[in-house]
Amino acid sequence: LDTLQERYNQSDRAHTLQHTHSCDLLEDGSIRGYLQDAYNGRDFIAFDMDMMTFTVADVAAHITKRSWEADRTVAESWKHYLGNTCTEWLRKYLSYGQAMLERKEPPMRRVLGKEIRGILTLHCRAYGFYSRPITISWLKDGEVRGQETKWGSIVPNSNGTYYTWVSTGAHPGEQDKYRCRVEHASLAKQGVFAWVQLILIGHHTVVVPLAILAVIAIIGFIIWKYRSGKAPGCGRKAEPGR
Repeated sequence: LDTLQERYNQSDRAHTLQHTHSCDLLEDGSIRGYLQDAYNGRDFIAFDMDMMTFTVADVAAHITKRSWEADRTVAESWKHYLGNTCTEWLRKYLSYGQAMLERKEPPMRRVLGKEIRGILTLHCRAYGFYSRPITISWLKDGEVRGQETKWGSIVPNSNGTYYTWVSTGAHPGEQDKYRCRVEHASLAKQGVFAWVQLILIGHHTVVVPLAILAVIAIIGFIIWKYRSGKAPGCGRKAEPGR
């Protein structure tokens, strides 16, 4: 700092020297390294590892550039650090976080419906999934519902997984036309789910699809009609001799 203050003829206030360097492991296996110094928030000098050259931002930095280029060990030292030491640490950090980076937790789903004042609201919830990106939407007859749909934020759970929801309005009786579609990296293919109503039988809640209820009702009606026809007094008894 004292050297730079002299070059810029400064002595009356505090000054800051900033240093940053980085190394990248590219997909093709090559390495990229970069170094940069700044003085009082302004670029001062930068090092290009591939070209083995220094780039300066102003006249005062030229003195440093000439000095470092005259001493080739400076560039060689930084090239070795960026291409070996830095990348070695980077590989270690990647190995530490590899399990987390590759972690995939499939979303659990729950579809609910509630009718209020003639309007049926369908809710689709996805929770316990990782990683964060997810696409969840409502379909009607296979088409995505846009303007009529409300989406919740994707929020974190205490265990590191995520939760979100989507809802839409529907006319009562049209619920069979609606499906909740969930797309996530953990799923081999997108999931499509319908709302299944809950029916209370005695003290137990049973999940019964509406189509099954309709079939049961028809069968019950047929049995009732059959038994009604066999009841005493319903048929005419033939008279003797006829």
